[in-house]
Amino acid sequence: TERFSLLQYVPTKNNRLHRNFCAAAKVGRAPWLLLLHSGMIVQPDFFDVLQQAVVEMKETAAFEARQLPLEQEHHIDPVTLECTDVSLNWVLVRRSAFVAAGGLDIRLVGQAVGTDFVLRLKAMGGQVVFLPEAVAVWVSGAQPMPEQSLAHYADVHEGKLLLAYKYDGCRGLWRAGKTYRDEMRQPRHFEGVRRELLKRYWRHFAKIWPIWLWRFAHAVQYRAAKPYLAAASW
Repeated sequence: TERFSLLQYVPTKNNRLHRNFCAAAKVGRAPWLLLLHSGMIVQPDFFDVLQQAVVEMKETAAFEARQLPLEQEHHIDPVTLECTDVSLNWVLVRRSAFVAAGGLDIRLVGQAVGTDFVLRLKAMGGQVVFLPEAVAVWVSGAQPMPEQSLAHYADVHEGKLLLAYKYDGCRGLWRAGKTYRDEMRQPRHFEGVRRELLKRYWRHFAKIWPIWLWRFAHAVQYRAAKPYLAAASW
C-alpha cells in the first residue's frame, strides 16, 4: 500500500537497525513507517486494521501491534490503550512525527532506544497506542529469548544507565551509576558476564558528552520529556 513504507530487518551481531531506520525515514513518500522483525509474520487482516487505525486516530504518532505468543511487558493503559514504551520488533510510526522527534538515538542500546523515542514523542504531544486487533506472530525459533541472553541482560543495564545520563538529575545519575556497579559485583550467571559489563561501563563514558550536549541543544524537548521517564516500565 502507498500509505506505508515497510522496513523489514534481520538482526545480526553488529545490527545497524537504528541507523538504517533513521535513513529510511528520510527517503520515500509514504506517510507511515512500519518496522517489522524478519522473524514475525502478520495476520491476514493486519494491514486492514492498520488502515482503519490511521484513518480513525489521526492525532496518534505511533502504533504497536499485539505480539504472540508472548505479550508485551511494558504498561498499556487499559482504557486509552496508550503505551509507556514501544518494542522495536514491531512499530508503525508517522513519518512526520518520527522526523520531528529526531528519530532513534543510535547512541543508546536495546530497549532504551524505544523508551527514549516514546519519551520524545510524548514531549511533543504525540501518543503511542496499542492495537490489540493487529496481530504479529513470531515464527517458531525466531523469537528472542531475553532471559537466556547475556547481550540482552547487558543491554538492559547499559540502557538504564544511558537513559539516566540523558534525562536524570545529579541524584538520579549517582543512583544509576551505583546500581550498575552493584550489578557488576553480583551479576546474573552468564559466562563472561563481569567482563562484558565492565567493557560496557568503560564504553559508556564516551557517550556521556554527546548525550549531555543533547540536553542543551534540545532544552525544550528535554524538559518536556523528562517527567515521562518515571512511567517507563523498566
